[in-house]
Amino acid sequence: MKKIIFTLVLSYFSLLSYGQITVEGKVVNKTGSPIAYASIGSESDSTETISDLNGNFKYSFSNKGNKPIKFSHVSYETKLVPYSTYSDGHTLTIQLADKNVILPELSVSANGLKPKERVSKGLKIPSDVKFFGKTNDMECGPYIKTKKDILINDIIIRVKECTYTECTLSVNIYKVKGKNNIENILNKPLYYIVNKNTNKTDLNIRPNEDIILEKGQKYYISLRTVDERSDGHISFPLYMKHNLVRNFTNGKRRNIPVGLGFSVLGKEI
Repeated sequence: MKKIIFTLVLSYFSLLSYGQITVEGKVVNKTGSPIAYASIGSESDSTETISDLNGNFKYSFSNKGNKPIKFSHVSYETKLVPYSTYSDGHTLTIQLADKNVILPELSVSANGLKPKERVSKGLKIPSDVKFFGKTNDMECGPYIKTKKDILINDIIIRVKECTYTECTLSVNIYKVKGKNNIENILNKPLYYIVNKNTNKTDLNIRPNEDIILEKGQKYYISLRTVDERSDGHISFPLYMKHNLVRNFTNGKRRNIPVGLGFSVLGKEI
């Protein structure tokens, strides 16, 4: 970060070094259906990759110490694949077990029948948050709290500029349970496809399941790019709101005083 006006950039860097190994395959669920946008990484290397829409992946990394490969997705249990399984170079089929999130029962109060803005974006400042290049495992987003128990109707984020021909965004919501402990509360990430020249536009992202924000509980709403159809970037306005930048695969994180801003519309319950 430099000067008062700056751009927060989240980008992808790949590192090729001695002892590199390439692993290819497909990520599936227990029925054999492909799992799109699963995260794949290793403790022995700083690079990661993501499975495509059909679950296929190709992961090249520096093989230091014969470490396992980690496969993760918010809707499935994380799986570690040992070196002995991938070392001979054959094509892998990685099956992930379902991870079910139990959602609480709800009833909407008479005062909460109409959705209202329950979380604001914060104070806008003159710069942007930019994701560019190849998709990666970096997610970014604000911490939020609500003054009442809220059933989410819509999550709104404004796109400043998109130069990708097409890119897919993934939004997740986590309950903050401690300084270094967060727990996903969605059964499935919220995906949104953004096309080129979607500029100065509000994206209205509506959950397809009942998501409740509990009064006084701290949450983390994150956004990352998981697919793109060309070189380019997508940028969002920058807000004076505490954000967390986090590596989805290895959990490394950093708190920053500015970043993305979301509006959350919901009903009181």
